[in-house]
Amino acid sequence: MKIFRITLVLLLALLTSTVSSAQESNVDSGVKWQSLEEAQKKAKETGKKVLIFGYADWCTYCMKMRKETYPTENVQKSLSDDFIPVQINGESEEEIVFNG
Repeated sequence: MKIFRITLVLLLALLTSTVSSAQESNVDSGVKWQSLEEAQKKAKETGKKVLIFGYADWCTYCMKMRKETYPTENVQKSLSDDFIPVQINGESEEEIVFNG
């Protein structure tokens, strides 16, 4: 019975951390992300460079960038003034075609 309780507590702790991790990956950074296709089209029209943010849902540093770096005012201004931002999930099955 004691082993069952310990296993149950560990399982609940694991589920809780997984849910909070998934919620953090959906943090709104305030960046107006574009699709790669849209970004390439806009880059030709505006002369701006395409900035690609490659991420994974499990990546601690990616979540940190979304929560702490991208929301800052100077980063937001630089992204909107100088770049066309695109984010790509590195674990996605979606085919990526880059014409650059």
